[in-house]
Amino acid sequence: MAKQTKDQKNEYAKAFFSENASVKTLFLNPQGEWFTDESYANNSLPKKDGKRVGKLEIFERDTPVEKTGDNL
Repeated sequence: MAKQTKDQKNEYAKAFFSENASVKTLFLNPQGEWFTDESYANNSLPKKDGKRVGKLEIFERDTPVEKTGDNL
């Protein structure tokens, strides 16, 4: 995957949040993979000498999460 600019990342997150009202946080690893679960995102980071290498970028929803029957 080609390296994304900051604007492209923000646009992707904005579009994702608008289509997925129950998601409040997105995580992006250095390889360009997006996650909605922090544990999966952390597990996607490469390891060197048993330690995780790299950092996740975190994108948070600007507006409150819409309440649905699943998350009441």
